[in-house]
Amino acid sequence: MVNTRLLLEEIETVGVPKATLAEKCGITRQALDNKLNGKSIFTADEACSLADALRITDKNRLLDIFFAPKVE
Repeated sequence: MVNTRLLLEEIETVGVPKATLAEKCGITRQALDNKLNGKSIFTADEACSLADALRITDKNRLLDIFFAPKVE
């Protein structure tokens, strides 16, 4: 499960526009918003693309964000 709170923090810290992230994942901005709001899920390819775009290289941070236990 994706910890969207941590992912949103990462997006804000890096300062990459959501439209740019969506493009790098091959999805629309609205699809990204739906995923960030828990209305749909990230595919493994999308998670990998996001990690690359956000330059997440710390494996623990990557696991905390994209392989989190159930979060609210």
